[in-house]
Amino acid sequence: MIWKQELRKLICHPMLWCMLGVFLIFNVFLLWLNIGDYVSEIQIVHNEIRNDGISSEYYEGSLSRYDTLDMEDIKEMKQEMYCYYPTGSFKDFIDTRYERLNERVKEIVASGEHEGSVYSGEIYHLHKKLYVNVLRWVFLEMGLLVVFAVLFIMDYERIQGTVAITYTSHVGRNLQCIKWCVGILTGTGVGSILLVLTLGAWFILIPYEGFWNMSMTAALLTEPRGILMYPFITFHKMTIVQYLAATILVGVLLVMILGFVAGILQIITNNSYLSFVGIAMMLLSGLYIWGYSTATWFDIVLSWNPTVLWYTMGNYFMEGNLASNFEGAEIISLMVQLTSCFVIGRMVYNKFLTSDC
Repeated sequence: MIWKQELRKLICHPMLWCMLGVFLIFNVFLLWLNIGDYVSEIQIVHNEIRNDGISSEYYEGSLSRYDTLDMEDIKEMKQEMYCYYPTGSFKDFIDTRYERLNERVKEIVASGEHEGSVYSGEIYHLHKKLYVNVLRWVFLEMGLLVVFAVLFIMDYERIQGTVAITYTSHVGRNLQCIKWCVGILTGTGVGSILLVLTLGAWFILIPYEGFWNMSMTAALLTEPRGILMYPFITFHKMTIVQYLAATILVGVLLVMILGFVAGILQIITNNSYLSFVGIAMMLLSGLYIWGYSTATWFDIVLSWNPTVLWYTMGNYFMEGNLASNFEGAEIISLMVQLTSCFVIGRMVYNKFLTSDC
């Protein structure tokens, strides 16, 4: 009964749905900005690839990217680009990673994972457009929806002036935990509507029929990444649909982590406005801290924050950043963040239960 009452307070608040509407309009603009110029063209290309295939000369040229691909060379080029020269055991760790990536490249070629016709990444850059230019924004918007939902419902009693009545008993204090959970679940639910509608529009405009089971390491998917251009070398075989699903799962968990953080700050500050400012400062500082390089093991620790996980979207489960992008990095980062939220949240909430109003 209490859950339903708190849920009703949230879903009846017009601000939540106004935010959803504004974000949808913004996402329509994002889609137009990224793929509006060649929607009609790509429909024709899709049919040509499915029915007639692509030029054999272009296809063979794409496959040849694997002939000279050496991940050791990629590592050295990145070290020179970013002036990143680790030493000691950390250097050995990175060297070992790239040696294994070279073995992975051989495995890809031997198994034929790099083969198959799909949209050319070199021409259309669809991976970057979807994961960086669109999905990264969508998950930021979802995070804002969750943060708003959590802060509004947890600050409801203070705003209504009913704190003295509600929190006079232990049962009343436990109401905040229910509000916290309702805020996270409701914000995530409304955010999921945003995600489904945005992705639905993307895949209506960019058809992937017949391409879903294509490996992410397919040579044709190769697209420029900065000044470098080489295939997406995933740590394990992943199809396009598997990669999308795994990325969405990471993104949703990241959004829920923001909800946990919002609740912790709300309990500490007892003011939704201060809590929102605190979250904004945390996210900005997370990006700044990650940009600070030590060329030591500490760089991996610095990457265990929500901002980095959000910023590196599109680079999950594959070779990427020299320091923090290794097999299982995303899972470890999520586990560290969730564990930290649970421990700190429990401590803060226990203190709240015994403190004066």
